[in-house]
Amino acid sequence: MPDFTADFGVNAAWVADLFARWTADPRGVPEDWSDYFSRLAPEKAHVNGASTPAAPADGAAATGTFDAPARDERRAAPPPEGPAG
Repeated sequence: MPDFTADFGVNAAWVADLFARWTADPRGVPEDWSDYFSRLAPEKAHVNGASTPAAPADGAAATGTFDAPARDERRAAPPPEGPAG
C-alpha cells in the first residue's frame, strides 16, 4: 500500500482506507478517487473489473506524477496577536 502521509498529512489514514476499499471494489469509492488510485497503482486497477486507464488521446507519455482529487487548500487564519505590552 502506498504511503499517503506526504501528500495527505493527518488525512493519510482516511485516504489509505479509501485505497483499501478501492482495491477490493473500485466502484466502492467516488469516481475521482477511483481515477486517482488507478493512476497511482495501475497494477491494481484491473482488480474486480476495473480497467487500466487509457493512454491520453494526444499520445502523450505519462510523466509519473499524479494530481490528487481537488481538496480545500484554505488554512486557518493565525490567531490574533495580543495587546502590546
